[in-house]
Amino acid sequence: MSEGGCQTRLLVACYCGLRLSDVYALKWKDLSQDGEQWRASVVMQKTTTPIFLPLSGQAVKWLPERGEAKDEENVFEGLIAEPNINKVLAKWTKAAGITKKITFHCTRHSFGSLHVEMGTDMAVIQAYMGHKNITTTQIYSKMAAQQMCEVVDKITLKRKEA
Repeated sequence: MSEGGCQTRLLVACYCGLRLSDVYALKWKDLSQDGEQWRASVVMQKTTTPIFLPLSGQAVKWLPERGEAKDEENVFEGLIAEPNINKVLAKWTKAAGITKKITFHCTRHSFGSLHVEMGTDMAVIQAYMGHKNITTTQIYSKMAAQQMCEVVDKITLKRKEA
């Protein structure tokens, strides 16, 4: 696998929250455009949940050129389920001085966590990530201490005077 191919899939996953298996399964027929908005129709490999994802401009920017590819061809043609992708990531993280183990699946966790931090509604995150149960999505709601301090005084109850 080329490192450029790894980078492309990694960045698409970062902007979409897709699992590696869903990135590999993505076919050109699954992508559509409505005006300026691109969408991906995906049946999640793990959960068999069908989802219809609007794609950010950043995600679209990292899609490969279609060229003469047919509808049934994979968007990332020739890049089928290669276990070496995490080895490439390990090489990159080591070169960057990162000691934490980083895997492709970390892109999904980052997607969910960043949306929580930005205040995206949990139900929206759940739908986007294809979670069947909201409790799975709530795993991403580990708020930073600063954020918790900011919200602690938002609710006030006034005592009724007698």
